[in-house]
Amino acid sequence: MTKRKTRHKIQHRPAKPIRQKMSSEKEQEILGILLILFSLLLFFALFTFDAVESPVTLNTGIKIHNGLGWAGVYLSHYLIRYTIGYPILVLPFLVFLWGWNRLLQKETSQLLRWSIFTLLFALYISIAFALHDAMSGMDGRPPDSIFSGVLGRLGARAL
Repeated sequence: MTKRKTRHKIQHRPAKPIRQKMSSEKEQEILGILLILFSLLLFFALFTFDAVESPVTLNTGIKIHNGLGWAGVYLSHYLIRYTIGYPILVLPFLVFLWGWNRLLQKETSQLLRWSIFTLLFALYISIAFALHDAMSGMDGRPPDSIFSGVLGRLGARAL
């Protein structure tokens, strides 16, 4: 008895990738959904803002009235107090529109133009109220001092 050697070709199968690359359309849809969810949370945080609540008072035992709890206190406090004041309430709407745009994968040029105009109008409203110490979250001092320094007192009032 002779042993006969046979050669078998061993075929190597290419390893299946563990994670396949997501398509660009799918990534845009996921981004859109995340932006919409974030805008809803931001809307809830900003519209339940309480001027008494601040990150400093979180540990003092004051009951939190913000709808998002301590996260909402941080978000609303810093967005209203340290940006353009109450006109920042347009931000959740803009984030929602951008999320909807990414979900439907539409052209962004017109939305970008409207977003810039909306933010500029919100800045204008903030400055107008800040000059009269009325509704700005910063009590009128920072926007007034910035534009008074650049444009002068009369230029800032005319704006």
